[in-house]
Amino acid sequence: MKTLTMAALAALALSAGAAGAQVALKPDTPSILAWSPAQQASGYRDIEDIYKVRTIKRGKHVHPLPSAGRTLDPTFAYQGKTWTVDDYMKAYDVSGVLVLKDGKVLLERYGLGRKPTDRWTSFSVAKSVTSTLVGAAIADGKLKLADPVTKYIPELRGSGYEGTSVRDLITMSSGVKWNEDYTDPNSDVAQAGTKVLEPGVDPMVSYLR
Repeated sequence: MKTLTMAALAALALSAGAAGAQVALKPDTPSILAWSPAQQASGYRDIEDIYKVRTIKRGKHVHPLPSAGRTLDPTFAYQGKTWTVDDYMKAYDVSGVLVLKDGKVLLERYGLGRKPTDRWTSFSVAKSVTSTLVGAAIADGKLKLADPVTKYIPELRGSGYEGTSVRDLITMSSGVKWNEDYTDPNSDVAQAGTKVLEPGVDPMVSYLR
């Protein structure tokens, strides 16, 4: 569990700039925050060809997601028009919709040329995974919310994050200034983790400290 705890805390520390927390494989790659809709549709599906990624292997027990045996086909009225799921997805460039009930699939649709077998970058969905890992670490007695974050990420000693606790990070209340203006190429969210500042140090951790 210690490895999971470290991963969870690292993810917590890095979540503020998750959208830009990767080093591109090619130096001329435009910022992911500035991608056009066409670049998003292809890039989000093939992110491992654009940024350096790490593979997290699945466990031995994989839970299936069987069909519920029936399919939802909802419609809704908006501005004098009756909309279907397909209408909504096309109008708002939605790549996928999945509805689960009691562990079974009631609705599964894909757009933007995406197929059921395609992967798709998850962005802030990682926060839900992180919170699950933190909960598991706490339940196993491997982590305490009052612990200083530097206990798990010692590279942050001497930075603005020294003295902050795990609780401070997971409640986003560290007090450290952070510019999350996605339209500003000089903002923290646009700059953080995009290049190696110190060899051997995670680019995001290096930027944060």
